Amino acid sequence: MLEMLVFTSLVHAAPVKVDLSAIESKWKSGSYADQGNPKWIVRDDEKRGKILSQVGSGPYLWIVNEEVEFRDGVIEAEFRIDEGKEDPEAGIIWRFQDKNNYYYVRANAIEDNVVFYRMQNGKKELLKESEAKSPLKTWHKLRVEANGNEVKVLIDDRLAITTKDKTFSAPGRIGFFSTADTKCSFANVKVETHSSKSSEGK
Repeated sequence: MLEMLVFTSLVHAAPVKVDLSAIESKWKSGSYADQGNPKWIVRDDEKRGKILSQVGSGPYLWIVNEEVEFRDGVIEAEFRIDEGKEDPEAGIIWRFQDKNNYYYVRANAIEDNVVFYRMQNGKKELLKESEAKSPLKTWHKLRVEANGNEVKVLIDDRLAITTKDKTFSAPGRIGFFSTADTKCSFANVKVETHSSKSSEGK
């Protein structure tokens, strides 16, 4: 009797640079409990081209791209924390289901750390943190690698966080995070999606 073997491999799509210019048609923004005054704008940067900046204020501000669906793969972006006295931080969002349910990782310029959070049913929960410096008015690179329940976070090409969480397993939107009085910017956003491919053999 012949047994059928099923082999599963990951298929990597080529990295895609996310369009930051069409903010009104391709992006959706908000905040925790619809509080504050989030304001995201597109600016021209001499070195980086189009950059996306948050110049408003409010608790747990977010903006997500409504065209990119992401579960597994890599999200990479440059970020700069321009100013902020209360909580100067900026980060990446992924597997965004709605305004109350998503993953995000953020860097904080005062606390000198990078933290991986789960926002579940409107409640923020810290999953893992690591020391990392991201001084104000300086560009840095943040990278999220997601594969099933495994998550890796790199800041400036240094591995900062490795952990697991299975709360959000469905695909969702990708985007950016800020909070309080932080003014921040994002540039050179690239997304690489991974999917599983099965093949049969005898």
